[in-house]
Amino acid sequence: MGSSSSKAVFSVPVIRGRDGESDIYRCADTPSRLADSLDGVTTLYENFQCGLRVASSRPCLGSRTVLPGGTRGPFTWLSYKEADGLATQFGSGLHQLGVRPGGFLGIFSNNRAEWLVAELACHAYSLVPVPLYDTLGDDAVEFILRQAALQVVVCSSDKVGLVQSVAAAAVAGGRPLPLRWIVVMPEGGGSGLRKPTHYASRGAEGGDGSGGLERAVAAAKAAPGGAAAASAAASAAGAPGRGSEAAAVVSMEDVLVAGAGATVPHSPPSPEDLATICYTSGTTGDPKGAMLTHGNFAAALAGAQSSGVDLSNSDLHLSYLPLAHVFERIVDAMLIHRGAAIGFFSGDVSLLMDDLATLRPTIFPSVPRLFNRIHDKIKAKVSASGGAVQALFEYAYASKAYYLETAAGGHTTHSVWDALVFARMRELLGGRVRMMITGSAPIAPAVKEFLQVVFCCPVLEGYGLTETVGIATVTPSNCRHPGHVGRVPSCTEAKLVDVAEMGYTAKDTPAPRGELCLRGPNVFKGYYMDAKKTAEAVDPEGWFHTGDIARINEDGTVSIIDRKKNIFKLAQGEYVAPEKIEGVYLRAPLVAQVFLHGESVKSSTVVIVVPDAETLEPWAAAHGVPGKTMADWVAHPKVQEAIEAQLGEAADAAGLKGFERARAVHLSPEPFDVANGLLTPTFKLKRPQLKAYFATEIARLYAKLGD
Repeated sequence: MGSSSSKAVFSVPVIRGRDGESDIYRCADTPSRLADSLDGVTTLYENFQCGLRVASSRPCLGSRTVLPGGTRGPFTWLSYKEADGLATQFGSGLHQLGVRPGGFLGIFSNNRAEWLVAELACHAYSLVPVPLYDTLGDDAVEFILRQAALQVVVCSSDKVGLVQSVAAAAVAGGRPLPLRWIVVMPEGGGSGLRKPTHYASRGAEGGDGSGGLERAVAAAKAAPGGAAAASAAASAAGAPGRGSEAAAVVSMEDVLVAGAGATVPHSPPSPEDLATICYTSGTTGDPKGAMLTHGNFAAALAGAQSSGVDLSNSDLHLSYLPLAHVFERIVDAMLIHRGAAIGFFSGDVSLLMDDLATLRPTIFPSVPRLFNRIHDKIKAKVSASGGAVQALFEYAYASKAYYLETAAGGHTTHSVWDALVFARMRELLGGRVRMMITGSAPIAPAVKEFLQVVFCCPVLEGYGLTETVGIATVTPSNCRHPGHVGRVPSCTEAKLVDVAEMGYTAKDTPAPRGELCLRGPNVFKGYYMDAKKTAEAVDPEGWFHTGDIARINEDGTVSIIDRKKNIFKLAQGEYVAPEKIEGVYLRAPLVAQVFLHGESVKSSTVVIVVPDAETLEPWAAAHGVPGKTMADWVAHPKVQEAIEAQLGEAADAAGLKGFERARAVHLSPEPFDVANGLLTPTFKLKRPQLKAYFATEIARLYAKLGD
């Protein structure tokens, strides 16, 4: 590589490491200190005020209108000033429900404008939002409601029944939940939210304007046992919604109206106050509630900015990654800081491409799973075109890829090829994307290069965890070479700790390897009400042990190379890291999902593979494989042989050892997803559930091997 990025140094050692540890590394730009704020902003309340100052009348929160017949129309917008007014009204209404500074507020819905309004209200009144993934089942919902002692949950109408049934079951089981109020968002997925003047005029009317909430509150106070016993009385008094055995139901509209009629002054938080309890979607056991402070978020904002996530108030973002996860929330916080606009998807992932085409965003944060689908879709379309079209694409692609790799800083644009070849492809995401951000899992270098060439913009790859507010390393915009997840940001310092049983040490050559440990003002304060798990994750010196195996390269970039927590030992004593091998197998063109399984009483591994429908369908047609469904194709010997061959080629290319390679393969026509309980809401494999789900197939594979 002749690029300047190959000569640059991105992270530097600042303290010599102790025995069994690497040196401590910091961002090369700011090695003498760890950043804890951006532009003087130390809380998320101050962050919104910053955006409000620079973009008061500009669009803030956007939702698609619902047209007659249920189709989606254009986006309509609330300005920053209007969003601020709604947050004040809603926070003041929550005050009437008894929520006070320091109190917790549950939020249970998919991404929508009301979600952000509820969160902004929390920031204005020092409340702590506790998000619940909109895909959670009964057990996880009950666990979070109980552990966080949530008295008020704001939820979309489709979640009311689930919350009520969980609360009722808890009462029937003799362990009632503390839940007192269910606040229901309006229908329409954000388009039902009105401007502050609407709620203010209704509040000024009195009577029916705000009486629903007043009657519900009065009924709750008068009834023995509080709101739990008052639900029927509240319904009889004319309160909106349905009563339940466990909580009174009121509309978000009535809370807003009540707040508009009795505004309470803001009570801003301090940097040390909790900004959220973010429950991680654990692959085993109960969720863990990561406690993140306002100071944690402020530091993460500074770290993201220092790594090239540079936004302006002209930027536009489509929010569809779960707001219950910290990645989307730190992205939104960065946008709000600059006064940028956030539009919300329609609530149906199948309509995501239509939402993108309508909104035409300028930044596109996503996850490798979706980026892989975009890559496969474009490649399949080009391949199907064939002839001159395919030849021109390949020539243009090779030309841009060369300059991306060799030019100083990397060129993602080309005056001729972009207009002639790639402009129509860019329209897939609306045609205006100037920056992509990828996280949550490693992205294949070939896919990352493809995105930069085809969409004519940089792809910033990051690595982060809930416990670090989603930021632990970020690829600077001037660091385009593949094989790493960027540098340590300005808010974090990092070191590696030996994992001797896996053969990783700080003395390895040519670069140190070991478990990645992180420390800094963006690192969380522990797991809520779980001192044991906190002590397991954070050592007495404040280092958070990630469980990921990393290598710190000569230029100070960090490569995630393995996983410590999910390793297992085979019968012959060899350790296997399934996530590393799954990542290798995912490079096979016909493969969409992979689950590698092994046991201590077995000498080999086996693998469950879900083929990629978008690439398999044209492949099947080209190779004479009959059928119209995934079930038809996976049953055909040609498909089994082709996928096994591709897995072998991927293993060869990655240099997998013999014991790491799966010796038997089962093809599943059914994908792993959140709905069937095989993935977490952040699309991580739920290994115990996968093992149980495919128990019959796994037993058959081992029987076939005679193992």
